[in-house]
Amino acid sequence: MKYNSKNNQIKSVVLTLVFMLFIFQDILSKLIGFFYYYDEFISLSILILWTIKFLLNKERLKFDLKIFLVILLIITGLLSNIFIGMQTNIVAILSDIVSFFRVILTLYLGYKLFDKYTFDESTSILSLVSKIYIIFAFVLLIGVYLFDFQMYDNIRFGLKAYRFIALNAGTLGYTTMALLLFIVYDSRHRSMKNDYIYILLVLIINVSTTKGPQILFSIVFIFIYLTLKFVKKIKWYHYIIILIAGVVVGQYQIERYFLNENEARYILLDTSLKISSDFFPIGTGFASFGSEMSHRYYSTVYYHYGISNVWGLSIDNGDFINDNYWPKVVGQFGIIGFLIVIYITFDIYKKLNNYRSNSTILNALLISIFVTYMIGSLGSSYLTSNIGVFTFLIYSYILRGDSSSEENIN
Repeated sequence: MKYNSKNNQIKSVVLTLVFMLFIFQDILSKLIGFFYYYDEFISLSILILWTIKFLLNKERLKFDLKIFLVILLIITGLLSNIFIGMQTNIVAILSDIVSFFRVILTLYLGYKLFDKYTFDESTSILSLVSKIYIIFAFVLLIGVYLFDFQMYDNIRFGLKAYRFIALNAGTLGYTTMALLLFIVYDSRHRSMKNDYIYILLVLIINVSTTKGPQILFSIVFIFIYLTLKFVKKIKWYHYIIILIAGVVVGQYQIERYFLNENEARYILLDTSLKISSDFFPIGTGFASFGSEMSHRYYSTVYYHYGISNVWGLSIDNGDFINDNYWPKVVGQFGIIGFLIVIYITFDIYKKLNNYRSNSTILNALLISIFVTYMIGSLGSSYLTSNIGVFTFLIYSYILRGDSSSEENIN
């Protein structure tokens, strides 16, 4: 099919719309209930489309270790639900399966929605929209301090935790990172001289959120960019430096959330380790611990371990139940699930690290965003949220965008 065919132009419009709705999902979800589940809808659409192509013999079935491990993880979780019985609600279990695997599914199969030419055609419009979003976000950031626009969550370190039109400050940070991917990818084959300003604005906006991972992103991006530009390759000791920077930047969060035995995040981590020990080598199953569904269909695990009265973890106030990632993995899937997720995480990192384009900035940005998500996953659930699906859908296309083969993503 020709690149500029009418059919491809229609697909380009559709893909552009898919990404545009992700950008404004938080606002749209307040107006129309459907958009609260928009990311799940896209993830399921990807799975359904891939299944249809497979049944029509357009997809050849090959053994894939990642798919095997995902299936093994699902089976492990379901067996835990059946035999341990701390969460038996079918709706909760199925919903949690979709919620947990949607990002992985989006990364490995997302590009199958449309071909790489469609994505390339879409990025010019998406890049323009991203630039407009970033400019408005920066201008209103100035307004927050000059005119006290109510576009911030709270005040931390004497600074207003800026969120613009996003759900919260953290979401704003991850959104601008994703938008920067559109801008840099669209500029990868030409001079970025006119686009450096958007990189600077995104770094400033992320610092303005006052969130540890977002502040660290600004540092990590600069560090990785300079490393790739002058050393050409990221080595293990570079990550030691990043780790040290993470400890310094995140000292407040570490002391408050992980060294305070009365904090919900500390209790979630501690309890997940107890669960993995008590039910070794598995956990308590889907929708049973540390997930949104474990709160909505309140899991008996919280009663069993005596944490149902903890502020932020109770049935009436469970705001912090889903504010985690690794405790959920360890608690719901045990050591087996933990090792599987670790393998998949390193597989994703390896693909990003091995990706090569003409743009050092793009290479640095891909790795920096992923590192930020990993650091953020220690104390939040953004990795499996709608913004995570959005970001990894972009990853899915970029990883195969400069290649006619699928070897970058498979």
